[in-house]
Amino acid sequence: MELNNREMVKAEFAKRLYQAILERGWSQSEFARHCGLNRDAISTYVRAKSFPSPQALKAMAGVLNMTPEQLMPNYYEAAADKVEPILEIKELPGAEGYMWLKLNMRLPKAVAMKIFMLAQESR
Repeated sequence: MELNNREMVKAEFAKRLYQAILERGWSQSEFARHCGLNRDAISTYVRAKSFPSPQALKAMAGVLNMTPEQLMPNYYEAAADKVEPILEIKELPGAEGYMWLKLNMRLPKAVAMKIFMLAQESR
């Protein structure tokens, strides 16, 4: 199974986080309390199941006396990758001539506003 860059960043972050928690002699629950985060969230990070939000990463790094960049490799690239573009178009059963559009991507403001205005006009 080939890992993509995103998965490798998650795995490296999980390893660094787990090691830092162990070095301080804390359990995941203790670490979560120090950070003001949920223990289940810490567990998902340690198991490389998800990335923390920028705020959670900053809180964890601060408690560990580290910078976010020291804790998470390629921090800025991972943040940029966090929201993946999505474009879905589906036909609506029983609604002849209508489709469901789901769009989640970074666009120039002018383009985003044009799409919004077109959607409003068609309601």
